[in-house]
Amino acid sequence: MALAAPVEEDFGSDEQISKQVFQTYECKSIGKGKPHAGDIAEPSSLSAIPLPPSDYPLWDSLPPEVVEQGKLSQLQLEGVLYACSRHQQILPSGQRAGFFIGDGAGVGKGRQIAGVILDNYIRGRRRHLWLSTSTDLHVDAGRDLRDLGAHIPLINGCAGLDRGTRALGLAKDLQEGVLFLTYSTLISAGKGGRSRMEQVVEWLVVEWLVGGTNSSPQPQAGSSKAGDTAAAAAAAGAQAWDGLIVLDECHKAKNFTPGKEAQSTKVASAVIDLQAMLPNARVLYCSATGVSEVANMAYMERMGLWGPASPFPDFAAFLESMRKRGVSFMELLAMEMKAAGRYVARGLSFRQAEFLQVEAPLIPEKVAQYDAAVALWQSLRSKLEMALQLAGIDKRDVWKTYWAAQQRFFKLLCVGLKLDTVIAEAKAALASGMCVVIGLQSTGEAAADAMGLEPGPLPGFVSPCKEMLLRFIQLNFPEHAAQSPEAAAMGLQPEAIPACRAMKQQLLAQLAQLDLPPNFLDQLIDELGGPSTVAEMTGRKGRVVREQRKGPAAAAAAGLSQRVVYELRAKPDSSEMDSLNVTEREAFLSGKKRVALISDAASTGISLHAAATAANRSQRRLHLTIELPWSADKAIQQLGRSHRTNQVSAPLYKLVVSAAGGERRFAAAVARRLQSLGALTRGDRRAAAGVDLSDSNFDTPWGRKSLRKMELRGCCDMMGIGLSGRSNDSVVEDRIKDTVSAAAKDANAAAAPGAKDLGDVRRFLNRLLGLPLGRQNLLFNYFAATLAAEIAAARAEGRYTEGVSDIQGSSISLARPPQLLWGAASGGSEAGAAAQTWVNTLQVDRGMTFEDAARRLAHESFPGCLSGFRRSRRPMFGSHLVLLALQKPGQKHLFSLVRPNTGEAFYDMERGELDEKYVRLAPEAAQEEWAAQHAASLGSCIHGAACASKATCQVGRRLTEVTILSGSVVRVWGVLESVLERRSRELHNKADRTMRVR
Repeated sequence: MALAAPVEEDFGSDEQISKQVFQTYECKSIGKGKPHAGDIAEPSSLSAIPLPPSDYPLWDSLPPEVVEQGKLSQLQLEGVLYACSRHQQILPSGQRAGFFIGDGAGVGKGRQIAGVILDNYIRGRRRHLWLSTSTDLHVDAGRDLRDLGAHIPLINGCAGLDRGTRALGLAKDLQEGVLFLTYSTLISAGKGGRSRMEQVVEWLVVEWLVGGTNSSPQPQAGSSKAGDTAAAAAAAGAQAWDGLIVLDECHKAKNFTPGKEAQSTKVASAVIDLQAMLPNARVLYCSATGVSEVANMAYMERMGLWGPASPFPDFAAFLESMRKRGVSFMELLAMEMKAAGRYVARGLSFRQAEFLQVEAPLIPEKVAQYDAAVALWQSLRSKLEMALQLAGIDKRDVWKTYWAAQQRFFKLLCVGLKLDTVIAEAKAALASGMCVVIGLQSTGEAAADAMGLEPGPLPGFVSPCKEMLLRFIQLNFPEHAAQSPEAAAMGLQPEAIPACRAMKQQLLAQLAQLDLPPNFLDQLIDELGGPSTVAEMTGRKGRVVREQRKGPAAAAAAGLSQRVVYELRAKPDSSEMDSLNVTEREAFLSGKKRVALISDAASTGISLHAAATAANRSQRRLHLTIELPWSADKAIQQLGRSHRTNQVSAPLYKLVVSAAGGERRFAAAVARRLQSLGALTRGDRRAAAGVDLSDSNFDTPWGRKSLRKMELRGCCDMMGIGLSGRSNDSVVEDRIKDTVSAAAKDANAAAAPGAKDLGDVRRFLNRLLGLPLGRQNLLFNYFAATLAAEIAAARAEGRYTEGVSDIQGSSISLARPPQLLWGAASGGSEAGAAAQTWVNTLQVDRGMTFEDAARRLAHESFPGCLSGFRRSRRPMFGSHLVLLALQKPGQKHLFSLVRPNTGEAFYDMERGELDEKYVRLAPEAAQEEWAAQHAASLGSCIHGAACASKATCQVGRRLTEVTILSGSVVRVWGVLESVLERRSRELHNKADRTMRVR
């Protein structure tokens, strides 16, 4: 956290956005163990933060061979050590503190979980709970325990517990160990009407019910005291039980809203209730994608981020602060969490992976197809509005359904726009000897189910888009007048409305004539060689395929016929479906099938990378993402299928996007969540995944401000889009005026009902989808240009931050000893040292010598570049200024600037402005002036002797002071913001930034 000294205007900057997002991970906290096998990286912002010292006696419990033989690598041992250390602490709320393993693919979360279980088991805690997402992961859990030599019973599910009785108790192999459950099992009903939650807690805490070692006399089953004694024992045991609860893939517990439990998911509520029932439990959160949305963090109550003695009294205050203060605050919080020993976040390096974005061109046929669909939706909207009025039906629910259906429809249609490009990319990769992985989300199975398809021939491929629109019209377009509850109770038939029926028939006739693309999943399989060459890893039960030719070998060699059939992927009423994705994966890894299609159902637990043990390890993976998910965690999980540890080659990722402006809606959604995820779990908004979608995040304060400046009421009415709604209706838009002039006039009525909706970027992008492509792109480009201008202005004023910044200079030193700003002067506990805030005043020499500038010019020059030294055309403050202009790679008209007194500038300059202000200068001609300015600026400002405040003026001075707040800054952030606001006129740069000193 840095505050610049008061200045007027500067010609350079002592800070830069850190270009290095990741660094090779170095384990500095322990000296034992063998190095990890994979190339592991850590976000640069976190690598600068050391973990606190730990005195936990881990080596007393772990068998020597676990450490000496590398069964747990050094970084895995570090995760186990700090999890166990954290579990020794009791939060001010009285609950035991939890630990968060946020490691990504390649680190081995399962091994670390097994290590924590082993430590607890050896120390006498013999019953533990392991929650995960799938029963298939039980095998992996058992393997991780066995690999450590831990022969601890692993109980799969509650079936064994169901067989136990009060009289006979449980079988011996069920009386201790690790109970492995899925989240769905936890929320299910148990035997005898009890919930699984009650059954699980009882097994964990009430030893005498299962024949434990408790020496107190056991009441006889059926006695009058048995029930009361059991309840008392359960309550006492629940408070005292200190075993381990592993919340593996804990992002499954998201979507909990305090105070609105009815709207929360059952899994989220169950996980929170479980932690409340067992306050002394050792909770271990594990997920690489645990915080894609700050609002989804409510289940992490053992992290100590809110509650007594924390900066936030409750989760609601924490959530409000995160939303108000933005991504920079999350980055700072992540660093403080690591400094306090609350979590670790390492991951497999993306160093060898490549990321490209491919834009699919809009061919005339696709444009006509899209625009025809738009015309039908607009006709539907107009007719539906008339029909609802005629029928007297409440509009709110219908319009919610309308906008949701339109969004899903055009999301699928946008994927269809890209298929030709995707198929061409896949075929080119196959021809070059690569394997292809295609990631998507939708499968179109809902359309097949709605049609009631049965195995057999079909007239052609099924269009999910057409079926979706057909279902909406059939279910939501009224043909009868609204009926009162009393009339319905009397069994009266509703009155038919001929005008509504006629409009509905017109729409159905228009839909029948509409040319819409088939299911893109079926089309991809068909175009890339059929099921015999494409491995499909999805959750759908059936698919439409082209029938294989049968008969003589010559006919069979001709390939696929023109006849299409609907076929089931597995035999009905069999277990084939459960293992089908695994079978398809093996076919891909063995080289029998060179193309893999994966949907959300196969985005976890499936490895498709070029593993050293795979038969097709020599074939590099091309991973094509053609449909982005709504959530960041799903995006990262899917990218991780083809990039894992022990791989021969890293994948080539290609994100395929269309030129439709409305499709940016889906990239914007996942980009926003990726930034939140990276900021809170990695300490850098760019570090959530190897791919950087930051340019696609339009739902920012700058995006919302830009949207309000666009006079959208006039523009949108002209283009038939509309955004705002009536004050009592947040969904359906209101046609503001009938004429363009009236709408334009109303654009300035910021206080009018619905004016707040003009800043809703997500709604704006949603509505763009329903415009013809030409108008859609025109309006989107208008928005993008406004946003670019807004960001440029914010950068110039120092109000725009893009991530963790580095304070750079030729030399950086402490100007005076650090001063304690907040917290106790002594104390080694988390409430002491980790909660202190220090003020550090640094003296930074920003200048660059001519020799260093010349070396940089030689290093960064390339053939045809226009880099070189420049001299100002007009004198400034009595002399001409020199600088070094470096053309940015891949940019013909953009230059970064380096000055002798202030080093590298924070802002780039366009070539037109550069040529207007500066003339080219040969290096030998620039050397003398550069050296003179470098020497003169050491202790004086750029204004020279005539400066009225030369003693304090910092403009252009080489030596400048920067104040850094270190330690626990989160606790004083609110006060800091108030001070910055009050003293804004005195500060050149009042923005608060997250920085590190290099």
